[in-house]
Amino acid sequence: MFARIRLVLIILITSLPAMASNLQASRNGDFSHYTLALAWQPGFCKLSQSCQMPLNSDGALGLLGLWPSLPASLREQGVTEESWRVKSCFYFSHSIDDPQLSDEVQARLARAVPKLLDDDLISSEFVKHAQCFGFAGNDYFAKALQLRQSVLDSSFGNYLKNKQGAMVDPNTVRQAFIQAFGAASGTALSLRCLRDTQQRNVLTSLEIQISAQKLNAFPAEASLWHQDGADASDTCYGPIWIPN
Repeated sequence: MFARIRLVLIILITSLPAMASNLQASRNGDFSHYTLALAWQPGFCKLSQSCQMPLNSDGALGLLGLWPSLPASLREQGVTEESWRVKSCFYFSHSIDDPQLSDEVQARLARAVPKLLDDDLISSEFVKHAQCFGFAGNDYFAKALQLRQSVLDSSFGNYLKNKQGAMVDPNTVRQAFIQAFGAASGTALSLRCLRDTQQRNVLTSLEIQISAQKLNAFPAEASLWHQDGADASDTCYGPIWIPN
């Protein structure tokens, strides 16, 4: 009897989805936070002829990347936030090898990452934002996928889904984020927009800042990172169109 119970427990445990472990940088780890970059794919691809939503997409909120912030060692050398955003890992000696990914992670990325016709977004994101920190490709993308899923499953993810095709006030979007992730989360979110031919603010992406030390705690309120006194760096001015 006990052997049968033990066998059942083993089957149940091994059938559960694997939890992505916390990312640990093996080098250049003197940074404060990550930026979880998510594309609102109907807007992101609407304004780019070289972009397509993935086949069998599992949600309009696609994964762009998980970006470590400017390391303190580079800041001390005079590197600015703007320069880091443009160059990131190219400040260091690094590899340009493609990430080694399991079949499962590759399949999940294929449903979550926008397809660029002129670039392999998965490889380019890894080369630019991850490999100089010593992350294994599978660990890096498994964690990014897990974080994205947390947003999709939240009340904020449901809010965006329900507002597809509508014009919304950016303050209302931020309030929905605060209601989902806590009162202290307001400045952790940045909304990104571009103008279309009708001069509408089209939501193309959003960025969520998460503490490097509390990445595994996301989406808990305490995991969200914001610099005291800093304002969110939105590029959405006026009402926002959330296309479907």
